[in-house]
Amino acid sequence: MTKQTLLLRDENERSASLLSHPTERIFQQITVYIRTAPINTYYQESIRRDIVQMLLDAEAHGQTAEAVIGADYRAFCDSVIAEVPPLTRQEQCLYGLRGVLLTAYFLIAYWLIPI
Repeated sequence: MTKQTLLLRDENERSASLLSHPTERIFQQITVYIRTAPINTYYQESIRRDIVQMLLDAEAHGQTAEAVIGADYRAFCDSVIAEVPPLTRQEQCLYGLRGVLLTAYFLIAYWLIPI
């Protein structure tokens, strides 16, 4: 993950901590959904930044999260994700390779450490 992405993630976490409890729970669900999307991590964090800012603005005006994003957060996220370029073939391969290597690392560690 790039330094720019990490800084954006930290900024998002600080901003999310300012949300009220019910809105923060919805934002956590949105975060989980966005992180499973096949888009670059920088774009994921950019989307999170925009959404948390929308939610903070809504709370400042006395509105709920549902009033801003609608009843179905997945449909809202899908419409936003559709506007972002998907992962390139190279990025897809690198993400897949990362998953395989992490799995192999844990399996090797499990086999080598005596219980």
